[in-house]
Amino acid sequence: ANELASLGLADDSGSSEECKQLASDMLRGKRQYEAHLYYNYQYYLESIPPKSNILVIRTEHMEEDWNSIELGLGGRQRQNITFPHDNSKPTK
Repeated sequence: ANELASLGLADDSGSSEECKQLASDMLRGKRQYEAHLYYNYQYYLESIPPKSNILVIRTEHMEEDWNSIELGLGGRQRQNITFPHDNSKPTK
């Protein structure tokens, strides 16, 4: 997110104005562009060091996955976790 804000949205980023607007809208929750952003995952894939462990929290199993990661990192399991979801919907 920091690289996107400091590099990707910068005036001299090399990104088109359309791409900058799409990224800005997505970050602010104004619109959803999942299909457009799909192709940018290659950037992240290439940034992952070999033999890295990747931790994933699936939306449909959020509490279970959260607790699994917490325990794996030496934390404690929690019950009835609530996750704010206001940022998951586009703003008007």
